[in-house]
Amino acid sequence: MTDKQYFADVQGFLRLESEAIAQTASRLKQAEIERVVQLFAGCKGKIVILGVGKSGIIAQKIAATMTSTGTGALHLHPSDALHGGIGIINSDDVVMILSNSGETDEIIEMLPYLKRRQVPIIALVGNLNSTLARRDQHHSCACAWGCSGADTDAG
Repeated sequence: MTDKQYFADVQGFLRLESEAIAQTASRLKQAEIERVVQLFAGCKGKIVILGVGKSGIIAQKIAATMTSTGTGALHLHPSDALHGGIGIINSDDVVMILSNSGETDEIIEMLPYLKRRQVPIIALVGNLNSTLARRDQHHSCACAWGCSGADTDAG
């Protein structure tokens, strides 16, 4: 490969990612964004961010960024939550769940526990017809995200 091919590859990758961002922006709904901002602004506790696989890595980064800007946040792996770690979540918190498929077993298994704790949930999902997106919406919000198609997974 020549340097020119590397340059073209980088440009192609950036175009692909910018198209995914544009697609995500077009899928957003004003009411959903306003609800998310209200939930974050009204949070009296911490933001607990959940995700598995690549979504979990993104959740870790979001939690680290929020913490570095002064917002109390943490990443909790759903498997750890199901083995006792869920005790860290209380009704003053807001839970944000990242899942491309919206069908990740560990996350779906957590939903009844979160409902019992009356925790507001923000779900960022790739599939608005998923179990996660369709759950009881009383104190929650589901927003769609776009995927660039570059190495996505089911989680």
